[in-house]
Amino acid sequence: MSAWSAKRRNLTIAACVIAWAAALLVSLQPNGELSSNRYLPFYHLQAEALLDGRVDLKFPEGWWAQDAVEFEGRQYLAIGPLNGFLMVPYQALGLSERAFTLTLFTLLLLVLYRFITRHVAWHSDFDGALWIFGFSLGTMFLFCTAVATAWFSATLSGGLFLSAAGLMLLEVRAAIARKAQKAAGRPYEPYCWRSAATGALGLFCLALAGLSRFHLGILLPVFFATLAWPMFRDGRYKKTMHLLALLAAPVVFYAAFVLWWNWIRFGDPLSLKYANHQFAGHFQPWVDQFGFNSWRFVLPHVYHGLIGFPKLLPGWPHLQFDENGNGLFAMSPLFIFLIFRARRFEREDWWALGCAVLVSIPVFTLFTTGWRQFGYRYTLDFLPFLAFLLTRADFKIARPLPIVLVTAAIVLHAAAALLFI
Repeated sequence: MSAWSAKRRNLTIAACVIAWAAALLVSLQPNGELSSNRYLPFYHLQAEALLDGRVDLKFPEGWWAQDAVEFEGRQYLAIGPLNGFLMVPYQALGLSERAFTLTLFTLLLLVLYRFITRHVAWHSDFDGALWIFGFSLGTMFLFCTAVATAWFSATLSGGLFLSAAGLMLLEVRAAIARKAQKAAGRPYEPYCWRSAATGALGLFCLALAGLSRFHLGILLPVFFATLAWPMFRDGRYKKTMHLLALLAAPVVFYAAFVLWWNWIRFGDPLSLKYANHQFAGHFQPWVDQFGFNSWRFVLPHVYHGLIGFPKLLPGWPHLQFDENGNGLFAMSPLFIFLIFRARRFEREDWWALGCAVLVSIPVFTLFTTGWRQFGYRYTLDFLPFLAFLLTRADFKIARPLPIVLVTAAIVLHAAAALLFI
């Protein structure tokens, strides 16, 4: 980014403060759990179990153990356990899941600030503020923060750490580009220990995302190969082995944790037993007809995830949201600009799009689209890649049409956070 000024910095910081205050405001509404009142405190129960030195969940009498796996008379969390570990201090201090999701939202704003100020081309002083508002208040990040249930905080933490991983990858690539420019054609080593440490931190963030949403772990080999390639292309091999070991540490951590987590619960390191988890009866006909995974689920996911628009009503609130989710392009229309960018994609753009498609495969082929939701919370599994592509699209965000689209997205998501839950 060129011509970075105090005005741009101050406007972007102010936008972060306003975004956090807005998230706090919608989070403080009374009776904020989903209108079906189906909130089950999975992660509070998991944190409580960890504080007691165990991993099984003890559901209160009469509670349905949804998204749990029953094994040898005990209930275990079926979905990614990361939030259960992160919530241990919150559970110990008696803090609610709203405090937890607001913490995640705060970290997201820090990641966005760094990304926008270091890796996005600017056309006006107001670009940073508009990008902050669009990505934080005009997407499912706001709704997941406000709702603060286990189903939504899982995708929120996954989206946060995936975004942080992508930021670290950009930091490494930018550092290598600067070294190449300084070398001016002379031989150079693309990696230093600082760059390798940044890459390892990014892989660790990706590993955390994978522990929140298990399928995000499929990106670890992709990110590792992307970071390791410059070493094999230009580096000295003796040093390369040491740097590769540093980069490999987060990948080994992820694999070791998943194996340990499976073993300590089920005595089988290689089984998540996800197919045995208890799920909402809303999806039972789908599972009975097609099973847990099927290509037949792709089109419904594409509709609810990308294009589905709520029905228009003559009376207040004038919109009837689909409980299986409403599409990203409908609820965050600024992303429509991606369609006009596609014919000018460069190598990095195709890489980001490939990662988004790769992550979407296990999401779009799974039986559940999510349920009782305003938007489509699973977009947070690939939204960071689409956000990166959007910042590289050929348009200026501080123009009338993009400003209108950002405003529309904010209104839709804020209204949903206040009215739908």
